Amino acid sequence: MDINDIIQNQADITFTPIVGKTYYLYQRDNLTYYVSPFEPDGITWGRSPDPVSGSDRDYFKFISDVKKNADGSWQAI
Repeated sequence: MDINDIIQNQADITFTPIVGKTYYLYQRDNLTYYVSPFEPDGITWGRSPDPVSGSDRDYFKFISDVKKNADGSWQAI
C-alpha cells in the first residue's frame, strides 16, 4: 500500500493540512479513505449498527499515522 498514492488520489481531506504535523489515515466501511486531525484513541463518533448482529461497530478502520512533507507528498510515520 502506497500511503502517498492513497492520500493524493483517493482520500478525503476536509481541512488544510500543515506540513510536518501528524495526521491519521482511516478507511471507512465503504472502502473510501480519509485523513483526520483526530487520533484513533478515544474517538467515540463514527459508529453504525452491524447489519447482521445489530450491535454497534466502528465504521472506520485506522490505517496509519501520516504527515505531509514540504514537497506535498505524504508519508507514514
